[in-house]
Amino acid sequence: MSTTPRAVALSLLKNESDHEIFSAALHSLIISSKAVTKSALKESTQFEDAKFDAFCQYYLNDKKARIELRTSIENKMLWQHKSDLTTRSLSQTVESAMTRVNIHVMPTTELNAIAQELVRFNSLVNQLAKWCNTYKSAADAIAVLTQLDALSTEFSTLQTSLSTKLLLKRLREDSTL
Repeated sequence: MSTTPRAVALSLLKNESDHEIFSAALHSLIISSKAVTKSALKESTQFEDAKFDAFCQYYLNDKKARIELRTSIENKMLWQHKSDLTTRSLSQTVESAMTRVNIHVMPTTELNAIAQELVRFNSLVNQLAKWCNTYKSAADAIAVLTQLDALSTEFSTLQTSLSTKLLLKRLREDSTL
């Protein structure tokens, strides 16, 4: 709010729908892993300069949000000691640490789908094996079970291959961010 008087900036912040627009634009940039820049926000919001400056000051510069977290006394003392060494507040130290960190999330949805297919396949193999043991002669059952075992091995190989490919794909995506 360097160019806009404080009273004018505060009056520009009163419209709730403008807050929703700016908040949605900010959220969209964060979710898409794009850099949060003023030019990107200005393009998304289409606010005039004075209103945009007021919202940038409120959302990007002012310390309006509060986060509480639970931790052990040991961690609190350790973090406090580290922040004392840097002559910064604990809040500033935690903020800079969280801003620098990259969080890697494993592709659980794809792996869960593969695991469900494996369970379904194994269930079908078990049903066929029970049928063979009940209704086929010993020689026929051995031939069918041999084929089922080969299919099971092939499916396990496929599952391992898919899991490895998904993991490598995610690692490549994370390294480009």
